[in-house]
Amino acid sequence: MPRILITTNHLEKLQGSELVTLEAVQFFLEHGWDVGVFTHLIGGDVEQLFLQLEHQERLLLTNDDNYPFEGDYDIVWLQHNVMNAWLRSHIFEEGIRTRFIFNHMSSFADMELPVPGIPENEMAYRILAVSHECSDALKERGIDPDKIALLDNPVPDRYITAKAANPSSELKKALFISNHRPPELDEAVKLLTAEGVDCMLIGGNNKQVRVTPELISEYDLVITIGKSVQYSLVAGVPVYIYDLYGGDGYLTADNLEKSHYHNFSGRATNKKRSGDAICNEILSGYVDARSFVVNNRNEFASRWSLNNKLSALIDLEDEASFFQFSETAFREIDLHNKKFRKLVDPAWSYSKWFSSIQDGEKRLDAVEYILKENDALIPIDVIIYRQDEAIDIDVTLASIEEQKYKANKVWLLSGDVAGQQYVEAINGSEHSRFDANLNDIISVLNSSIVLFVHAGDMVFPHTLLAIAEAKALKPQAKAYYFDEEVFGGEGKTHPILKPDINIDLLRSYPYVGKMLAFDTATLIEESASVNTYGEFFAVSMFFKLIEQQGLAVIEHLQKICFRTNVSSLAWLTKDNSHHFKKLVGQHLTNLNVAAHIDTIFINNNSWLNIKYTGFETASASIIIIANNDVKALSGCVEKLLELTTGIPFEIIVVSYDDLLPEVKGYLQQLADLSISQIKVCSWQGSYSWPGMNNMAAYESSGDILVFLNPDMLIVEPDWLSTLAGYFTRPEVGLVGPKIINQDAQVVGAGLVLGMNGNTGRIFEGESTAAAGYLNRLQVANNMSALTHECLSIRKDVFVAISGFNADEFTTGFSEVDLALRLIQNGYCHVFVPSVRLVCLNIGFASSRQSDAGLQERFYEQWLPSLHSDPAYNRNLSRHSPGFELSPYLATVHHNLPGKPLPVVIANNVDRQGCGYYRIIHPFNALTNELFIDGGTSDLLLKLPDITEFKPDTILIQPGTRRGLAPYIERIKKFSNANIILDYDDYVPNIPVRSAVRRFIKQDIIKDIRKDCQLADRIVVSTPALAEEFFRFSDAIVVAPNGLPREIWGNLKSRRRVGQKIRVGWAGGATHTGDLSILKPLMKMFENDVQWVFMGMQPQGLDCEFHKGVPIEVYPEKLASLDLDLALVPLEINQFNVCKSNLRLLELGVCGIPIICTDIEPYRCGLPVTLVKNEFSAWVKAIKDHINNPDALSILGDKLRETINNNWMLEGALLETWRNAWVK
Repeated sequence: MPRILITTNHLEKLQGSELVTLEAVQFFLEHGWDVGVFTHLIGGDVEQLFLQLEHQERLLLTNDDNYPFEGDYDIVWLQHNVMNAWLRSHIFEEGIRTRFIFNHMSSFADMELPVPGIPENEMAYRILAVSHECSDALKERGIDPDKIALLDNPVPDRYITAKAANPSSELKKALFISNHRPPELDEAVKLLTAEGVDCMLIGGNNKQVRVTPELISEYDLVITIGKSVQYSLVAGVPVYIYDLYGGDGYLTADNLEKSHYHNFSGRATNKKRSGDAICNEILSGYVDARSFVVNNRNEFASRWSLNNKLSALIDLEDEASFFQFSETAFREIDLHNKKFRKLVDPAWSYSKWFSSIQDGEKRLDAVEYILKENDALIPIDVIIYRQDEAIDIDVTLASIEEQKYKANKVWLLSGDVAGQQYVEAINGSEHSRFDANLNDIISVLNSSIVLFVHAGDMVFPHTLLAIAEAKALKPQAKAYYFDEEVFGGEGKTHPILKPDINIDLLRSYPYVGKMLAFDTATLIEESASVNTYGEFFAVSMFFKLIEQQGLAVIEHLQKICFRTNVSSLAWLTKDNSHHFKKLVGQHLTNLNVAAHIDTIFINNNSWLNIKYTGFETASASIIIIANNDVKALSGCVEKLLELTTGIPFEIIVVSYDDLLPEVKGYLQQLADLSISQIKVCSWQGSYSWPGMNNMAAYESSGDILVFLNPDMLIVEPDWLSTLAGYFTRPEVGLVGPKIINQDAQVVGAGLVLGMNGNTGRIFEGESTAAAGYLNRLQVANNMSALTHECLSIRKDVFVAISGFNADEFTTGFSEVDLALRLIQNGYCHVFVPSVRLVCLNIGFASSRQSDAGLQERFYEQWLPSLHSDPAYNRNLSRHSPGFELSPYLATVHHNLPGKPLPVVIANNVDRQGCGYYRIIHPFNALTNELFIDGGTSDLLLKLPDITEFKPDTILIQPGTRRGLAPYIERIKKFSNANIILDYDDYVPNIPVRSAVRRFIKQDIIKDIRKDCQLADRIVVSTPALAEEFFRFSDAIVVAPNGLPREIWGNLKSRRRVGQKIRVGWAGGATHTGDLSILKPLMKMFENDVQWVFMGMQPQGLDCEFHKGVPIEVYPEKLASLDLDLALVPLEINQFNVCKSNLRLLELGVCGIPIICTDIEPYRCGLPVTLVKNEFSAWVKAIKDHINNPDALSILGDKLRETINNNWMLEGALLETWRNAWVK
């Protein structure tokens, strides 16, 4: 079977290069090939199309940079010069025998063209060009014309064999396909529509769909460019060419070849038209264009057949060639791929998040050391449960063996829990098998903790150490559960991040998951009951512990500790649900709680729906504060009376002075009815939602109070009885339903503490039919607070806790305050999504967010309770609507046990030079040496999160940000942390020619002064910058920039690789003025040196130019310039006097000798050549260096040695940083 490997940069959107790849893959699969596909980015619509291809058994699709493409490939087909890291290294180290095909799909896009330094001519079997224009561009770049062949967007056979379209003789329907539709086309659409033409728009901001033969055949005309042109022509549909560049208009015999030369782009003519002109051309030229295409369809089909093209291009009788990368070529293709992988790398993803939250080896060592020193390294046994002997346990056993903290003993339990079993005691490769059951194992345990793992699951290496740490921090814990990673379809994984113990959620389905751990003594005590509930035997122990000792003994480790193929969401099925239903039923019986339990199965999801009974004799008082919408208010009351059944109730409507006359009239009518079920009471005084509700509550007669907004609409008769049923449980405080709007979207599903800085609504905007994260929009679950639209509570509980706090929280947070006081008194709250109420006017964009005084009072009362909401998960986003992975706290670690190190929370202003060199790199270096604990964040931490981590230092990098003072003041009020500000530049005086200057207002100095006065310390990069900042503060510390050795320590530039001395400069758009110093020198030395520039390209100079790269690739790219001499000019001005020597460090550590301006930051003791900014001085220095090339190597080596000895983030320099941050 022939094999082909196809590589491309990205497979995500329905665009040209992605579709070319898809169709090529489909062709080779249909012709019996084994196909491998590698891409840096995969996702979106294109990924789904790949998954729908036939012959999946012969298709490998991966974005794994280290996937080993072993074995022989007959063809390696390269798009964008992409190779994964394994293949690049393999070709460099061992070489490969194959036929390389380079596929170029543009005549001007850098990504699509040959890469300098990659020997395409030498490697290539074929070089494919998408157009004649592209072919000519390749020749201009030195590509061998004999190797170039045309692959001009041919179409698969299904477009050709499809029934020919039959465009109407009169234009009726037009299809516009464009990802970059210019305004004049939009205008033409409006005009054509007015003329009665039905226009469909595809691409760009409009609908994204694949262009199929069926789609094209529905239309009389296609307006498009590029690949869609061939689709249309072979279907027999006329084409009008137009895009951002303009275009040829209708394709005819006169312009077909010219347009084809340019890949059917508007570049063929660059002829722009008005919308009116386009409309007129389309209408007047349609008949002739239709005739041309219909008459030539067969010719088009033959010309653009993918089958014909590829069959002619590939001949396996042609001998494969051996190729091996040289060091130069390897470095170029390596950098090229690193750059483009970084450019398409999602800003945030699960894999990035998971990598960020992991504890490094040194941190794990520290945890183990601390536990050992405190006699807290307890023995932990592992029991692997294998229900079916067909399940492979190798992955599970290997993961246990790889634990950072080793297991005491490992047991394998096989067979049905309730049936025949046998046990294997595992000691490395030795397995001792004997007939026994779970109780037999339990009876001989001598460990402190037992971890149950299901066979086939993989336990992450930190897990056993994390359990030992959890036990040390909370000795009273008896059972443990964990967050998990699910290995889903298509080889992808995703996390399940759970709340802390949530009894109502647990009764709905076993969300705690399959991997559970128990205190051994507890397990021994309860061992008699473990064989009762099938595979849920371990979950039954949770219920038993809760019944006997309460929720506090269940500990949730908010760490992903295992990977499973069957998630906690999918564990409950039709086959095993009877066991879980029996378990929950017995649990409720044990608690003397009456309930009716149903099992629900929806879309592969299963859960129990529990309706609590026994409260039928209770009565309810429904309290409504009137508003000025008389229609909504009357509708609310009428629907209550019309629909509500189940328990008796009264309605209390509260009136107050500010109501409109028509509302007061309606309330008077209610009162005049003299119906005992309706009461109208009056509130005297200013509007106070909590005060009015308190008054009505004390006047009520019901056992249950329901605080209901006046714009709520009742839609289900049993809503009240369902909510009331929860009050048969004495521990329940508040109960609330799911609130939806008239569009069936969720607007109220509980509140999360700490979200949005105080509290936040979750699931806003979700469909009412959606399951929600962890099914929490469908099953009852506990929340720390509920939204105010509908709150129910027992009256005796409300009275005992003194109702709402109407003194402190008149204008907001009163419902949250009530919820938190109830929790303090041992109550829990239940969100019941099976009950739905419709809100007609969800105008709850509350003033609480902008009321600083209200927030201050709320923080004063409840700040310690706002972090780490137990009904949520700290690893999920802290912004509404929640339940997303967020980078916000991913790189902030919880303190080591006992907080043995100073805790620093550092905010980097960016992830460019300043952020990395002043915050991220120093922080990583300090934590790697266990000098500090804490973390970094791209965002300023909210106050509740600061309370959670209890930092000793909060480090802020202001950059050019304004208005930090109120944030600093609030931190200082509620936290004991020292505030440190870090400055790398003198922002008030940025050079005039800098691209940044126009964004900085001169009055920024006022903000800087105030920020510095509030801060406890200012850290700056240079002594000169310190002198400037002494105007604002006396507490100034200098921490010079340094380089992380792991990034810069092993980089070297090659020397004398060109025919001329390579002299260069590197910088960005902010260095326009600095680069201008070299301008008169460039022409002078043009014939003597090879000028090399990176970042900015001088105009009118014949030079080698390299574009900027992502900062993660920048060190390697800088070294790869292979400069023999670097020039680092700086304008003499206040800003530059205060700058650091960072550019000297970066170039110098690569071994590149440097000539630089004689200015304060460069008088730092480095062996570089300092010159005045005078033409003659620069000329002399350059001549002295280039005329003595042997000396350049000596200068470069000396500079590298000096930097490696004195300017790395280690030793004395790192100690300086440590003292700056924590002393």
